[in-house]
Amino acid sequence: MMGTISRGLALAAMALVGSAQLAAAQSECMTSKCQNLAAISAMQTGIAGECDCAGATNAKKYMQCVKKSLNAAIASGGFPRSCKTAVARCEAAVGCGKGLRPFRTIQTVFTQSCALSTCHSTLTRQGGLVLESEEVAYAALVDRPASHPEAGGAKLVVPGDPKSSFLVRKLRGTAPGDRMPVGSQLSDGTIKLIERWIDRGAKTTFDECPPSDGSGKKRKGKKACNDRPLRTGNFVWEPQPALEPPAPGTGLQLYTPKRDVVPGTEWETCFAFKNIPWQQLGLAAGYAPGETPIIKKQTYRMHEGSHHLLLYAYFGPTPEGWADGFFPCNAANCESENPNDCPPDASQYTIPIGGTQVAGTRYEVNYPEGVGIPVLTPDTVLIANLHYTNPFQPAQPIYSEAWLNLDFYKPGEFKAILDGIFAINYQDLFVEPYTSKTYSRMWMPRGLLSGGSTDAAVFQLFGHMHKRGTEFQIDIVRGGTCSGRPDWACGRDDDCRCWPGRGGGGGCPKDQVCNKPAGAEDAPIYYTSAWDRAPVVEYQKPYLLVDKTEGLRWTCTHTNGVEGDPSKPPKRCHENCGSCGWDAATRTCIFRRGVAQGYHTTLRTYAEGEPMPVVFGELADDDMCNMFGYFIKQADLPLLP
Repeated sequence: MMGTISRGLALAAMALVGSAQLAAAQSECMTSKCQNLAAISAMQTGIAGECDCAGATNAKKYMQCVKKSLNAAIASGGFPRSCKTAVARCEAAVGCGKGLRPFRTIQTVFTQSCALSTCHSTLTRQGGLVLESEEVAYAALVDRPASHPEAGGAKLVVPGDPKSSFLVRKLRGTAPGDRMPVGSQLSDGTIKLIERWIDRGAKTTFDECPPSDGSGKKRKGKKACNDRPLRTGNFVWEPQPALEPPAPGTGLQLYTPKRDVVPGTEWETCFAFKNIPWQQLGLAAGYAPGETPIIKKQTYRMHEGSHHLLLYAYFGPTPEGWADGFFPCNAANCESENPNDCPPDASQYTIPIGGTQVAGTRYEVNYPEGVGIPVLTPDTVLIANLHYTNPFQPAQPIYSEAWLNLDFYKPGEFKAILDGIFAINYQDLFVEPYTSKTYSRMWMPRGLLSGGSTDAAVFQLFGHMHKRGTEFQIDIVRGGTCSGRPDWACGRDDDCRCWPGRGGGGGCPKDQVCNKPAGAEDAPIYYTSAWDRAPVVEYQKPYLLVDKTEGLRWTCTHTNGVEGDPSKPPKRCHENCGSCGWDAATRTCIFRRGVAQGYHTTLRTYAEGEPMPVVFGELADDDMCNMFGYFIKQADLPLLP
């Protein structure tokens, strides 16, 4: 999560659609006597929480609950009496307790309670399960085996048998693992609604409620269908509590102020902390006058919706060059697009010092005992890079906010500098629609501050991809050298190929081969197929030793859609789709990256909704292939406890 790191999660399109549908439904409730859309919206949200539409056995009982809620709100002064009839008529039109509820109603429950950004969305696919749309959810559930290791071969939905359906057991808390949805359990009535659908044979909406033939006649022996949207009101975004600051004299707390995240949108931004009194903080921590402190630990907290928070340090001569407040950026880099927001030497003097992609909780970045990051100058600026998304359903406003605690070493406790925080990426990534592609690169250790080759002791290692990444592997490579550059490590001929920026002062010879003597090693040490929750490997002393003549190869595979599988869609041209070249005037994507990267000979234009290539980009609708890690110099190992 450092360096040229991942830019985050793209939003599911359903968030935008859901927001528009919700607003449209609420506006339809307005009458000549009731034009208060905000009051209608708030009242309907309250009714959804108090009255169980899904569990209503008949319309009369449901409407009794609605009227009770309306009367209570009017009596308390929280709702205008002039809008009572308007809301009551709207609630009656939903048809709670009326007719047979098909799978389309079940999908409403999934959309609002399960297909959140961190659960069963196209982006996160927890348990390999996507519940974001009716077609995809049905295909993923019915007669499909559960992925839980203790499921014992059980199927998620067994038509006609709710008790044997693993889905129902998860909803009721009788299956292995956490009860679902985590933190927002469904009402008993909503679960019974799902059970009744399974008991009827778990049919599609079309099979149970086919379109009318236009005759207006009721189908003989069939109960009338009611597939109007069901409001469950289950998910409510709540901010996290503030992080407790370090005790005086032990550290520093940084805070990024609130910033709105409109429903169905996302943004990435930076916030620079200037004029930090480093020497005063050092004095308070027991350092000699004029000395700056040494960071030993970082702790973060952000709200749900955060995709990442990265922290950078600028130690150059022009700290005043950073903008005040929030400013647009790519990681901490703003020189290429908005140079007025950062110093002209930002790329030369800015280094990554920490970060996290864990939202909605407390996250600690710990180093081995005695290892730390010195604050290099009294004018050091810290830059927080934040990426937030708001795909939550029902659509609701949220805001960003972050607390960053930096704990300091006491004088004499610091033993060795954290010389390596590496973030290596494959920016030439390019995958045409409905194809897969595997990429690999080689990394050899270089010091963060020195910039030169060094023998590294790696104590943390992990990989990162976006949503179309299917496999990520890291191999340790020792003993092999490239024929044209014996200073390059290799385990196979492909490791010796040239790519943009490779070669340094010695050039980049073409058609090299890998010379592997007896005893050379090329062994896998890391693997994941989970793009969103890649494991972080912690190595204990003496850590993972990678000499300056050795390397780590990272390999990633990306699949840009699978034909016939709606749960694995390709990247498509759409508004605000990152690096796709969206043109608002023509509502097309004028795609330039294909020519720039040598894959296309002319510019290509894609119609809205048309599949198009995945490239390296900021949003999760594009992709990433990044390897990250922390190390210290092997020469410093004897200094540590």
